[in-house]
Amino acid sequence: MKSYVPSLITTLNLCCGFLAVLFCEIPLSLFLISLGLLFDVFDGAMARWLKVESELGKQLDSLADLISFVAAPAFLWYMFGDKNGVVDLIAPTCFVACGALRLAIFNLKESSNYFSGMPSPTAAITLLGALYAMEWADLSLLNFFDPNILYHTVPVLLGILMLSEIKMISLKGIKKQHGGIPHATFSSCMITCLIFQPSDFGWIFGLTYLLISIIFKFVPESKPK
Repeated sequence: MKSYVPSLITTLNLCCGFLAVLFCEIPLSLFLISLGLLFDVFDGAMARWLKVESELGKQLDSLADLISFVAAPAFLWYMFGDKNGVVDLIAPTCFVACGALRLAIFNLKESSNYFSGMPSPTAAITLLGALYAMEWADLSLLNFFDPNILYHTVPVLLGILMLSEIKMISLKGIKKQHGGIPHATFSSCMITCLIFQPSDFGWIFGLTYLLISIIFKFVPESKPK
């Protein structure tokens, strides 16, 4: 019976993504996707704790991620963005295609302390964070950029990052990497952002994660003596 517990949690993640699309309301949809993110973290931890990791759970997790962190964010990006014609469908469609391909490739690789390319949950946080900052935040650093350019480039860039070969740090195992320095750096940046620029937290989260991953890619890990 306990083998079904992680899959049940994963299904809750999937349902959150579906409901986010169904309601299509801000902030409710953002809350549902955030709740799905918690379920996404919790299901893997539960599977490891119960020692019931399975191929079924792995495949179901990717399907849930496809809905909650790929399709739902892309749909919200289109619905709340500037819909001026068919051309506005290209960017969110590109995000969905790249996200689906990334999840399929991820399932074929063995797990490690690092990701190859940006994980779909991180891409979703970044995309929705940018959407919130552009549409509802009174004070955002993104206000200095042309919104039309952002609407047509951000999903595409995130899609490319998801399929890239950039070695990304795993936030789940980040404390074990480079003596915990990436974890401390990332946490400090996020706390600073919450204090001084909370409306930009989402997209700064993704940007900081990317920059720290790139920086520590060139820093050799210290070997135990």
